[in-house]
Amino acid sequence: MMLLFYYMRASYAVLFSITLPLSGQGLKCWHCVNQRSNRECIQNGQLIECAPSQNQCQNELRFIANSRYLRITKGCKQGRGCDTQMRQVSHNELLSDSYNCQSAGVTDACWCCCSTDNCNRQSIHCLDTQLRCEELSPLENGFIRCQNEKSLIGTKCFYRCYKDFHLVGEAKTTCLPTTSGAEWSSKTPVCEPVTCQEAIPPIGGSVSCDKGNSIDSICRFTCDAGYKLIGASFVTCGQYAGHFRTWSDKPPFCLRVVCKRLPSRVPHLEAECTNGNRLGSICRYFCASPRELDGNSEITCTSEDGFTFGKWSGRVPTCSEPTVCRFPRETPDLIVSCTNESYIGSFCEISCPSDMVMVIDSTAIPDQVVETACTKNGWAGDIPDCRPLICPAMSTIENGEVGCTNENNLESVCEFRCRSGFRLDGDDTTTCMREEESARASWTNAPPNCARAEADELTATLCANYRKVSNGYLSCQPPRNGNGTHWITGTKCQLQCTGDLYSPIGELSAVTCTPEGWVGQVCCDECLSTPRLDIIALLDSSNADEEKWELSKSFIHDLILYMVQTFRYKFNIYIVPYSSTVDSRSRVKVPNIRLENYEEMFSYTQSIPYVGSGASNTGLALRYVNDEIVGQLQQGSIPLVFVVTNRWPNDISLAAYEAQRMRESRIHIRVVALTGVRTANPGSNILAFEAITGGEPNSVVTSESMETFYVDATIGIDRYEKYCEDRIPFC
Repeated sequence: MMLLFYYMRASYAVLFSITLPLSGQGLKCWHCVNQRSNRECIQNGQLIECAPSQNQCQNELRFIANSRYLRITKGCKQGRGCDTQMRQVSHNELLSDSYNCQSAGVTDACWCCCSTDNCNRQSIHCLDTQLRCEELSPLENGFIRCQNEKSLIGTKCFYRCYKDFHLVGEAKTTCLPTTSGAEWSSKTPVCEPVTCQEAIPPIGGSVSCDKGNSIDSICRFTCDAGYKLIGASFVTCGQYAGHFRTWSDKPPFCLRVVCKRLPSRVPHLEAECTNGNRLGSICRYFCASPRELDGNSEITCTSEDGFTFGKWSGRVPTCSEPTVCRFPRETPDLIVSCTNESYIGSFCEISCPSDMVMVIDSTAIPDQVVETACTKNGWAGDIPDCRPLICPAMSTIENGEVGCTNENNLESVCEFRCRSGFRLDGDDTTTCMREEESARASWTNAPPNCARAEADELTATLCANYRKVSNGYLSCQPPRNGNGTHWITGTKCQLQCTGDLYSPIGELSAVTCTPEGWVGQVCCDECLSTPRLDIIALLDSSNADEEKWELSKSFIHDLILYMVQTFRYKFNIYIVPYSSTVDSRSRVKVPNIRLENYEEMFSYTQSIPYVGSGASNTGLALRYVNDEIVGQLQQGSIPLVFVVTNRWPNDISLAAYEAQRMRESRIHIRVVALTGVRTANPGSNILAFEAITGGEPNSVVTSESMETFYVDATIGIDRYEKYCEDRIPFC
């Protein structure tokens, strides 16, 4: 027999228990304390004999709301105590006289009492009118398994789906008491079919599925005309992968079928192709007269089963070599312009460079142009020779000296100076120039004399000779005074630049002699008169599959097309693929791209192979450009680098350093983070890309509109037409 004692104090109660042997005279009840389930209560409890005053057996259930835990206590109870608990919530009409639940804020509690031996052992309810949950609805495409009778308090039920379905919702539910009755702890889940992810058609192709993305669906892939399927031609929705099934193979992609790029420079051979080197293109050949075609006059780009490249239907022909007229080997300086080179029937005009004179049989020819024709017997007439055109040797002057830039050759400038105490009487410079309509050259001014200077001339305020100007010279008025080494106050000197690559820059084009010395600054700076852009495209394959790689190459081709149509520049194109390393073997150079020949770009870009993924070492790629390409660019051109990447560089410090080197060399950098066919967004990589571009406006391309993509990518490029006017000179 067990006696229960409660010690109550403020906020807690202490329970004592003394187990006494059963006497066989009193009521016998099952006893357990704070067990988590009826099974644990039966396993850990025992049958005890009640005290004479305890004439009922009681079950107590407490439900902790925040953690959803059950606590079960069973034992003996005075009949009056059971009646008191029942009267506390007598307003609850849903409950029987012997079953009661109440809400206490922190916990929910339920009690029931019975009066026969061991009547409270088997269940947590005492009578047949126990509180129950509603019967669970059947699970469509699945089944329900419960621990015991499906509707009793504390019952746990588990949901399972049939094969080819997966559960969406809670997999377990428990029947719990509430203030208004009982309810299940979670809503009934559903069983949804297990499917594959939607099959996406490849670029340049399509996909057709007989059952959508359901199990056993077969999707067949096809490519448009001019493309070849790479990969499986069909896939089947089969094995499981989490809540999805997987396709039986990777989705294929469509690769544009092209033939090998035809030789671009076959001597004397001209070609016209209907569609470059793409599938179905027909190339027709012909030779310039008087040569004749040797081989096929027409070849076609055709496809071969099992190959990703097309095949030309025949070899490229050649042009037969006709009889030619030859020039003497000792006449390398001749300038020859012929109607058909040096072949029979060609008419030619022969001249000499401007700094040379034409000579036939030791006689100078003033006209400087000779006409002749190529006949079967050779040239019709004598072939002239070109000899340097020079002025008479410059003599020294008394009490002075002379210095010439290029001795007595054409355009040489000689300066005269007098010794101290003497002044120049005459011009201080003379230039060797060609005489009009003559085969001679002469000095523009006669040598001056050095006369003894007057005292006041020797004490006048003078400026010393201005420093030498790189790539140019000064033209001053009035001439120098004194002994030819100084200039008098008020002299103005205007800058003249030499060569096509140099030009004066605004205010840096003149200096004036003042009492304080020379005022002003002069500078001849590099600048081409014709806009020419060197486009260097760095293509990052580190985060690309072959489909994205084709997208990057197409971007460069379409960008150049847009630029030649919009800006009418001449372009030299360099394309360099990279990832962990620079793929220098696949580097492409396409010179002199214009609107008339931009189609050449396609065959070049298509020939660049996919080098695979890896680290994104943009710094290595920029260093390659600095070390291997920049030195090859035409002097005075305007370089522009496009970095096509959507990854933060693994070598960001090196990338920032090499980009700074480029900007110091007047090379502009733009970063294009492609996100689609004609969209770009740098996203979280914006700080790295701005470090590479130096924060130059519009240098990190952002565009979410296909219609304005190339406009956004080339904002500001039109200002290069005024580059010579707006540039900041190095000097």
